[in-house]
Amino acid sequence: MKPIPIYIYFEALSFLASLTLYFQAGTPRYMKSFPPFLLLTVVVEVIGWRFAKHRQTILGVYDIFAVVTSTFYLYILKKFIHNLKVRTIIQRVIWVYLVIAALTNIYFIQIHRFNFLSFALGCLIIVTVCIYYFFELFQLPQSINLLRDQAFWITSGLLFFHCCSFMFISLTNFVAKLSATIFKNLNYILQIIIVLFYIMFTIGFLCRLKIRKPDTLN
Repeated sequence: MKPIPIYIYFEALSFLASLTLYFQAGTPRYMKSFPPFLLLTVVVEVIGWRFAKHRQTILGVYDIFAVVTSTFYLYILKKFIHNLKVRTIIQRVIWVYLVIAALTNIYFIQIHRFNFLSFALGCLIIVTVCIYYFFELFQLPQSINLLRDQAFWITSGLLFFHCCSFMFISLTNFVAKLSATIFKNLNYILQIIIVLFYIMFTIGFLCRLKIRKPDTLN
């Protein structure tokens, strides 16, 4: 029996951590969209794992969900940006990306292959916006505590994951010609990348929590 991939456990852990956003004072409304999104992510991954056990694939579902994921992350990143003009540009880019993804998905669904084009395009756009976020962060006149800043942790996770994913996906055609052992090892590396990604998300969800220290007896 094929075991559940370890990264799914970390996705579930991140989902549970995101539930604390509902109980943290001052949590922006857009941050409260993370729990339902992460729950959907876990459900899709579990369904994919169940199909993989029977040597079946749900490429069409993954194609659509990859577009949903990229769009959601771009929406969150847009909220992190302060410059209104850049926000407007990001919103327009999202619409253009959705059109391109829809057109390319029609082609890839017909040939029964994962839509690497829209996934890679989504990675590039997300990485670009993440880099701008850090540029804007370094331009702030006042210093902030990054260890307790949700936007910092989430953006760092997105930048790390999508940089690594883009390089991994770009090698797909080459990897397909390698031995099964090398392909398996690369898959382990990808799982580690996903685990680290969700660990950063989990830290981001919990970093604003204040732990009350027990009263000391005099």
